[in-house]
Amino acid sequence: MKIPDVPPRFRSKLARERWTRIAEDLIKHGLDASARVELISDYVDAENHITSLRPQSKGTGDMKLARARALNVATAERRRLHQRLFAGAKRLEEVLPSLEAFTEVIVAGDQSEADAAWRAHFLTGKGLIRDASASRDMHRLEAERLEAKYGEPSWNALLYETVQQQAEADRALEALWRAKPSQRRRLDEKGAK
Repeated sequence: MKIPDVPPRFRSKLARERWTRIAEDLIKHGLDASARVELISDYVDAENHITSLRPQSKGTGDMKLARARALNVATAERRRLHQRLFAGAKRLEEVLPSLEAFTEVIVAGDQSEADAAWRAHFLTGKGLIRDASASRDMHRLEAERLEAKYGEPSWNALLYETVQQQAEADRALEALWRAKPSQRRRLDEKGAK
């Protein structure tokens, strides 16, 4: 699809840039911008009106209230126009990074060496003590040595036997977050508390 020409009534550079940006966004979302020329123009007019209302803070209380009401009405109008402009737009899908990319990020991370040591200790049985008949004291001593060197084990080291399993889980979580961003926000809010 081709971006239609900006209507001649938009003479300022800012208005022309806004008009072009909105037309490009429509095309990016798979919509025909040439069929929505008037809606784009109305949207740019609403944005210009909002921009002109915002810096005006001088005047009496009644004038400020009138400007605030006008700003609220213009903002609601812009929102309505935005909904009409992008009605039926397809959601842009970002390509999920490959499993190798997730693995590289994990291996390059600060926690990689510590996780490998804890995995060897807990999950694979390939720690310093390889003998099945080793006493609990020896196992505890090795755990204390690892804790002194690396700190407490991370959940990734406890949950996943290999870096590949961790990368698969991280990639699946990223796909979930992209499909349902509201869940990610909710979890981020809980984590911030």
